[in-house]
Amino acid sequence: MNPFFFDIPSIFFTVGAGLVILFLILEIAFLKMAGSSSLEISADQLDGLGLDFLGWLGLGKVPLLILMNIGLSAFVIVGFGVQLALYQIFPLTLAAWVALPLSVVSGILAMRVLGPILGGLLPKSETYAVERGSFVGHVAEVVDTVVAVSPGRSFEVRINDQYGTTHYFKASVNQPVDMFKRGERVLILGETEFGFDVVSEDMSKEPETFVGVDENNKNTSNQ
Repeated sequence: MNPFFFDIPSIFFTVGAGLVILFLILEIAFLKMAGSSSLEISADQLDGLGLDFLGWLGLGKVPLLILMNIGLSAFVIVGFGVQLALYQIFPLTLAAWVALPLSVVSGILAMRVLGPILGGLLPKSETYAVERGSFVGHVAEVVDTVVAVSPGRSFEVRINDQYGTTHYFKASVNQPVDMFKRGERVLILGETEFGFDVVSEDMSKEPETFVGVDENNKNTSNQ
């Protein structure tokens, strides 16, 4: 095996190439299992977390793993390209403190330029046209069993949009609940800063869960 690929600084680009292959395998696995791309992050979530720079790179237009693969691929191609060219001509290679920043900048520019372009080419089921607020009033599914759920304690739910894409969100309740079982259906009542307020679908069928009842009027009507 050529020792060039394991010398400093080439080892960094070799590791980067391995990560590209790993992320590609993960992306294919997510597509086969969930029917949609992995690690989906919407523009609304980026705004809420203050991650404007990631939005500038294209996150929110394309899935995270795809965007990372774009950046890593450019990092590896530029890094190996420059080093191999110099090695064949002189032979010598750039020092790590020169080669790495050059390759990192190339990766960032690739994400910035190619990310939005790729986002426009992906089918609608891979994009983020669905607003988070549109899920209010719909039913979601609890991902894992949680016990002793109190107000302020978050747990994970998932919901499919009209394109068949699965979205994962944090959820919380307004009133204590003994348990939410895995797969239990919950009704989304409204948005919070980092997710949704939910209630058990069974509880949502009881009018008093949502509408206050005037006990005096109720007793009068019964008479």
